[in-house]
Amino acid sequence: MPASNQLKFGINLSAKNIHTLLKAVVVLNLFFLAGTWLHHSRLIESRSYTIQLLMVQLNLAKENVAASWYSSMLFCCTGIAALLCFWAEAGKVYNFKGRLFNGGWIAMAGVFFLLSFDEMGSFHEMIGETALFKKAGSGRSAGWYAFYSLIGLVALAMLSFFVVKFKNNRFAFLLTVLGVLLFISNPFQEKFEIHAWRNATNPATWRRPVFFLLLEEGSEIFASFCFLYSFVAYAVNAAKPTNSAGSNGLYLQVNLPRQFLMYLTAALALLGVAMLVIHLNAWNFDRDDNGTPHNWPPALVGFVGMLFCVYLFNIGKKTPNKKWYLLLAANCLLVSLYFGCNIYGYKSGLFSKIPYLLLVVSFVTTIPAVNKLQPLYTKLLLVTSLLLMLCCVFSSRFYPAAFGYLSTACMLIALYIHYKFLHTTVNHMRPV
Repeated sequence: MPASNQLKFGINLSAKNIHTLLKAVVVLNLFFLAGTWLHHSRLIESRSYTIQLLMVQLNLAKENVAASWYSSMLFCCTGIAALLCFWAEAGKVYNFKGRLFNGGWIAMAGVFFLLSFDEMGSFHEMIGETALFKKAGSGRSAGWYAFYSLIGLVALAMLSFFVVKFKNNRFAFLLTVLGVLLFISNPFQEKFEIHAWRNATNPATWRRPVFFLLLEEGSEIFASFCFLYSFVAYAVNAAKPTNSAGSNGLYLQVNLPRQFLMYLTAALALLGVAMLVIHLNAWNFDRDDNGTPHNWPPALVGFVGMLFCVYLFNIGKKTPNKKWYLLLAANCLLVSLYFGCNIYGYKSGLFSKIPYLLLVVSFVTTIPAVNKLQPLYTKLLLVTSLLLMLCCVFSSRFYPAAFGYLSTACMLIALYIHYKFLHTTVNHMRPV
């Protein structure tokens, strides 16, 4: 493909946009911390099962609720920010050492995607009991000691990487150090909680003091915010031309390879296989506070689909069908939240009716998009996505998550094909 006809993918965020997004994260963090305090303090007592379910959705200490989904997607956004850092530096390093250290951003993104998965799957709460970590020693707590040692090694590796990368940006470095300290404080806070519970006069009725609960949950989400802020700040500086002292916005552009659709499909297929492996080799123990690991892939792809729909809306200059991008974005966000909260697991009450609401929203947003968006492959994939969502609503056990993942994957591929079609046929995009 000639250079002039290559598919270009660009990001154009002004400093004002970036600051608005970061402020929104702070507001949401405080909102869910307030919701955690409200639910834990039991200030609003109600016999209504629906009210109880709505209140628990705000509690960061609970699993399979909106708060845990938010925390998981915040980690996901931090991982995406790490990929932006890699992207911003990729065209400016030419020696082996530079490329090696720039590749560290890929590893950093992987760490945060794993944290995102863990937040929804609650893997860290039981990892010390798995056979792999128990083999680390013969003692009862050997698995947990091995796990904590691994956390320490990862923290040291992260700090070493940040020392190299942020040596010329003191503010970003201090944010990352603060983020690492907040993260590694969490296992100690959890150990303190367990110790307090075991030594309580009546462990059966013991409740964690709300201050310590907010400290633990706040440490986690604000650690993620520290990393997000520092990564975005680093990407902004790294993306600047070397001879430029202009805007503090983020301006990136890359030529996508011709095989990108194949890469995207392969990545989605691998994630689907991983989802199946997770389900068939579930590590869940019989506990009430476990997450649902196989809900993470559909929640993740739905969230990424929402981001891509917003991107399509923002780059459109004279596109007559822009409003459908926002409607599809709302649909993708609802799907992501649906699986993040494990809504299909409710068998009674008002929440058991939400699957039908999801189906109505899917039809209302997708059918007009099928009519408006080109090319034919996009239309076919959107119809397939809708049919799979229908299967999702009217199935049970693991199958809602499986059909939901296939639906979100079809939606994401359809959006990319549409983006490629627009780029190659109509000059409708904003310059980047």
